[in-house]
Order: sequence, then structure tokens, then C-alpha cells
Amino acid sequence: MNDLAVVDLLPFEREPRILDLLVAEQLGFSQPRDVRKLIKRHHEELERYGALAITDDDAAARAILTRHGAAIRPSESPPTVGR
Repeated sequence: MNDLAVVDLLPFEREPRILDLLVAEQLGFSQPRDVRKLIKRHHEELERYGALAITDDDAAARAILTRHGAAIRPSESPPTVGR
């Protein structure tokens, strides 16, 4: 696992976002996709800090995950890009 870097940011509506699965890996989640349950559970509170972005750009997500050596297949469900 590599450290997060500026190149991991994805532009979404002219704002930088980061892939949820990368954040989960950096936080040490044993199942990185579980972060999506937390995002869903706390969606209202998270939106107080700004809009959440959800995208289905698997190609961008796969490129980022590959660069990090992640063993996650983004095509299993749409990647979430959080603020």
C-alpha cells in the first residue's frame, strides 16, 4: 500500500475528491468496501461539510487502485469519491 498523494485526487464538479476505497485502505480497514456502509449511515452528517460525489467511472478508479497496488475490483460496485 502506498501513501496517498495529490495524483490520487479526482476532479468532480471542479473540486478535488478522493476514492473512498483508498481512504479505507489507509485507515486500515480489513474490508475496504465497509467504508461505504459508514458513508451511507452518516450521509446526512457528511453532507453538512459539502456534497458527496458518487461516480461510476471505473476506469479512473481502477487506475488509481492499480497505482496503489490495491486488491480491490471497482467494477463490483460503483466507486464513491468522497470529499
